[in-house]
Amino acid sequence: MERTRDGGLRAARVLLACSVVVLVPLWALAAIGSPPGWELTLTRRLNDASGVVAAVLWPVMQLGTMWSAFAVGALVAARRRPWRATAVVASGVGAWVAAKAVKALVGRARPLAYLPGLDVREGSGTGLGFASGHAAVAFALAAALAPALPRRWRAVAYLAASAVGVARVVYGVHLPLDIAGGAAVGLATASAVELALWSMRTEERVGD
Repeated sequence: MERTRDGGLRAARVLLACSVVVLVPLWALAAIGSPPGWELTLTRRLNDASGVVAAVLWPVMQLGTMWSAFAVGALVAARRRPWRATAVVASGVGAWVAAKAVKALVGRARPLAYLPGLDVREGSGTGLGFASGHAAVAFALAAALAPALPRRWRAVAYLAASAVGVARVVYGVHLPLDIAGGAAVGLATASAVELALWSMRTEERVGD
């Protein structure tokens, strides 16, 4: 069941504040230079996963593409929840755009630049890494869906988003801080969209 107006606004404000508080230090860590040793070690270990594990993670990883926002939004709209569908699509697309902007500002390379010989299972392994667009979209979708989900399914949505992030490291295209930063970007975007939509709904009712 959807939250009440006051509950929805409160939850969105708390999520936005927490996301920004987390994102700022992650941004600073990603921008200061070479990744720390623990991050490179963790990346190497996850990247060493077998081809079977990578194959299992591949379909889950697609939940982090921008197009998944439209697919999930269509499913929500089919259940006659237009406002929630709008939140899903706007959050997913917004997170994708926001992650691109953060990448340009931070300028952090992808794992291959720090770990020569890494098994890059998708793409060329070049370009900018922080923040992960896949993680941003996946967490934005989870947050946008959460108000309409039963409590146990909210956990499933966030676990799926986390699996998207793990998959990106397994595939050799992101470092762990890229994933954490992407998650923060996605949650911040979804909460901002939620606040905007609640504001629009309030204005509509006043206008009526």
